[in-house]
Amino acid sequence: MRNELPPNDVKSLWQGQAIENRSTSPEEIRKGMRKLERIALRRYLVGGLLCLFVMASSGRLIIILPNLIQRIGAALTVIGAAYLLYQVLLIGKRPPGAAAAATEPADCLKFYRGELERQRDYHCGLWFWSRVVILMPGPLIFTIGSANAHPARARSIYLHAAVFVSLCILGVILNLGRAHKYQREIDTLDAAEKQN
Repeated sequence: MRNELPPNDVKSLWQGQAIENRSTSPEEIRKGMRKLERIALRRYLVGGLLCLFVMASSGRLIIILPNLIQRIGAALTVIGAAYLLYQVLLIGKRPPGAAAAATEPADCLKFYRGELERQRDYHCGLWFWSRVVILMPGPLIFTIGSANAHPARARSIYLHAAVFVSLCILGVILNLGRAHKYQREIDTLDAAEKQN
């Protein structure tokens, strides 16, 4: 069609958009900081409990399963869950109410921007990709061991593995989208700071 832009023009048009002008009042920033604290607390509690559950159940499988490949997969799953727990605890270590400690507008803005950067980095870059690399192999190796141990159910087991891989791909997409959202918020703060 004649009036459609080529893909590269659409991309440059999208990237060249003006960032929305948004108020950066201290109250608006504190509201954003409280929201980030709630997100971090939820990740801290739910993620931490989930990691502990996976570590306990996979640790039990290491002991009771006779198949070596399954035990190796379970051990790698424990290692992956322990690494995720480490990241969840590290990212969530900021004490509750730390946002309220920043009283000056400049301090609030600096603190809020730092929190946005921490959240962005949790969902992309080295933080994120190291989780993917460490978490994926354990369940997949466990699946291979399960299929070897139960050849009659191999098809069903591989179907579960395909669902697991699909969920991992969806997780990657969602995490990168969330990181992009945090980056847009950082860009909005930067644009507002330049205007002041």
